[in-house]
Amino acid sequence: SPLIVLTYWNPIYAKDWESKPFPTNDVARQEFVNYVKFTVSHFAKQVRYWEVWNEPNYVEPAKDYLPLLKMLYPAIHQISPGATVISCGGAGAGGGPGGGYIIPILNAKGVSYQDGFSIHPYTAPYDPDNGYPAKGSPVPAVNIPLTWDYLGSIIKANSRPDGRKLELWVTEMGWPSGADKTSAVDELHQAAYLARAF
Repeated sequence: SPLIVLTYWNPIYAKDWESKPFPTNDVARQEFVNYVKFTVSHFAKQVRYWEVWNEPNYVEPAKDYLPLLKMLYPAIHQISPGATVISCGGAGAGGGPGGGYIIPILNAKGVSYQDGFSIHPYTAPYDPDNGYPAKGSPVPAVNIPLTWDYLGSIIKANSRPDGRKLELWVTEMGWPSGADKTSAVDELHQAAYLARAF
């Protein structure tokens, strides 16, 4: 089943998007909602999984991202009642580096406007068991075991009003190979880390 990411901007509407490449005002949000309605209507028979934006780390979760989510969630479900709407677009894997993007959204009563949220738990070039240190984070390191348990506790503490649990989606993950030794690993480690992460 395909997952479509509803994301980025159209130059036709760029004049309404202020200084950020994200819809942060009512006019720009409505333009984006119009695009989403068209897209969901067009693909409703083939697609039921929709992710809102890709890594919106450069905008404020509660101030900028949540107002868009509040408009999109009912619009998508009105067209496709069985749809799954995924928030965060992979932003923030567990606090510290990357930030815990889901936390401010939930603190601002945003649990009702999503069926789940996504993360991109990259730890390259480190292995998935140890990851990298996360100073100032609720977990001492960003790695699969600690981050997974931490995000599981967030899900338990934030039930939706209808009683359903939020879903946790991993929509990007991997280890690059190549010449950049600061982030790349060889193909053997790439394969082993991916298998171990799963």
